[in-house]
Amino acid sequence: MLKRKLNFSFLRLLSYLLIGMMLFLSQTPSVSDSCETDISDDQIQLESFIQNQLIDPLGLQEKSDIKNLAITAHVIVDENGDPSITFEQLSEELESLNRAFKGAGLSFEICFINYIQQPDFVNFDRSKERALSAYQEAGTINVFIPKRIRSNTGQNICGFTYYPAQARDYMVIASSCLKNESTLIHEMGHFFGLYHTHEHAFGYELANGANCTVAGDLICDTPADPGLRSSNVTEECVYVGLNFDAGKNYYYPPVNNFMSYSRKSCRMEFTAMQLAKMRLVYHLFRTHIKLLGTATESSHFYFFDGDSIDLEAKGGSFYRWNTGEAGKKIRIKPDSSTQVQVQIYTENQCEVVQSHSLIRVDQTIFKFPDLVCKGEVAEIKIKRLSSHQNILVREESSGQFLDMVDFDDSTFTFITTPLLSNTDFLVSSYYDRVHVTSWQKDLIRINVVPGTSFQNIKLPKQLEICADEVVELLIDNQSNAIRYVLLDQSGGQMREGSLRKGKQIVSFAADIKDEFVQFIFFDKCNIGSTARKVQIKARTEESLEDFLSSYISQLGSWGDSTISIGDGQLKIQKEGDFIRLRYMPTEGCEIEQLVRWSEQASLMIYSDLFSSSPLFTSSSISANKSLKFEVFNLFGERIDQDINIIVQGQNIFYIHDFLSSNSLGGNGIFLVRVSLDGELILRKLIIK
Repeated sequence: MLKRKLNFSFLRLLSYLLIGMMLFLSQTPSVSDSCETDISDDQIQLESFIQNQLIDPLGLQEKSDIKNLAITAHVIVDENGDPSITFEQLSEELESLNRAFKGAGLSFEICFINYIQQPDFVNFDRSKERALSAYQEAGTINVFIPKRIRSNTGQNICGFTYYPAQARDYMVIASSCLKNESTLIHEMGHFFGLYHTHEHAFGYELANGANCTVAGDLICDTPADPGLRSSNVTEECVYVGLNFDAGKNYYYPPVNNFMSYSRKSCRMEFTAMQLAKMRLVYHLFRTHIKLLGTATESSHFYFFDGDSIDLEAKGGSFYRWNTGEAGKKIRIKPDSSTQVQVQIYTENQCEVVQSHSLIRVDQTIFKFPDLVCKGEVAEIKIKRLSSHQNILVREESSGQFLDMVDFDDSTFTFITTPLLSNTDFLVSSYYDRVHVTSWQKDLIRINVVPGTSFQNIKLPKQLEICADEVVELLIDNQSNAIRYVLLDQSGGQMREGSLRKGKQIVSFAADIKDEFVQFIFFDKCNIGSTARKVQIKARTEESLEDFLSSYISQLGSWGDSTISIGDGQLKIQKEGDFIRLRYMPTEGCEIEQLVRWSEQASLMIYSDLFSSSPLFTSSSISANKSLKFEVFNLFGERIDQDINIIVQGQNIFYIHDFLSSNSLGGNGIFLVRVSLDGELILRKLIIK
């Protein structure tokens, strides 16, 4: 029993030790997350004065106007001439900073970028901090950006700055940390008097916040923080620690707060009281920072082909644009997406650089019905071009704004009120309610259909087709969009569809001979309808021989495989033991016939029975032999009597030796066989 009791006591002691270690470690964030902004004794004494001023912090915040403060960015350049951060990256950081501090009535502008080529500063050691004084610009917030920072204890840190009590107007931030879009915000929070949410210089805050005015970060709307770090916050920004305070109450720390040591990707907000305190600290201790009234306005950031864009810069005494122009206002007509940049030289000796991206878009950015029925509502979808972009849509005539019914990362969806007449809508794009484009006209017009005039639908009354041919019916519809139903002669439905405005082809299978088909047209709103008939006539089939017999021979040079006849062409193709004859008229039906023939047959076309060209030449024949000549039509029927000739020696034969002009009857195509003593020696194709 004693042994069991001892084991239990030992285990309980061990568990307390482990919990104590966890609590200690949780309040000691990892080095990679840390800044090294220290609280001095002077700051602790000053804080009591600040707290006494926070009588109505939220009221102070609401009444304040925006103060645009000047920053001097000191970018460290290495020995290869590479800066620690690019201008584009710096501009992105400034955008994030301004979004975060907007609620405090504070914004920031880069007054000047100072590029420092000092090898000792690339990997900055804090022991050399005194050397920074030579570069500081009075009346601005000096932000030094080396690639890395090493603390006095030899550890790598993200950055540091000073609280108001030290009266130093600079901060140092490692560029590797700066590029995560929250480190600059974090350090600027210290600069304006905010402490870490896990701060314990004033005492440890209880989990329930009961001592929030005298412990922790002294801000009562930030939950107590036992010490956040990457290991106790998931990638989904969920706290998974098991820390509790002296009263054994568990903590629910602020994983999204900029002043915590939570994952940097999770840090995205200040609380209302944090924003109010920063505004107060500005009024008490930081009013010596230069104020800038610089701004650049664009008539619109998105443009269509042919649009002109007006840009105006403000707050300076001199302006220079990257278009080569000088002056406050310029007008440009870009033909592609571009970046417009302006340098604004101010009277308080700042050189502010502002840039705007102008983006070319086409009408596919908008999706809306071009036609609705009277009294219907319409849905308007607009493509989202930026994660910071928002859209307003209003009706031009009434000025009424449309309700946004849905939006996601790619599309805004609006719904109109019931439409009674043709209506135009105007579109405006804005960014975090700061930059607003002018209203864009003629982008969205929705027509309302009261009814359709069917007089503007044109289609033929009669159409001839060839056997088994697909009917292609050209319809010219100059009315609004309409529907149709196609009926056969017995009233059976063959197909249905819709016609847009303009010319289009409606096609359907044609197992039809001398029949009517009927179109029933409806307008979009089913207000009216009309019927139109079209007679479909099938052309009579005929054989190729019958067809050619109606022509006087008009042949080209013989020996070709394609011959011009009448208003078309006769094409002759050898296919194994067959010859395919195909007549292709310019208009009308094609006629085709397949004739059995042998590969041995030469393919020579005679356009004249009395041609001087020989039909064939026999080789030297030593003894008398019988030469037999036969003529067939395209159906394989014999059309002559056997002609037998006894030949000897070398002979040249012409076609008129065997046939007279009248023996073949009318014009046509004929096949000729020649054999010698029963052995086939020649096959010919003759066109008369």
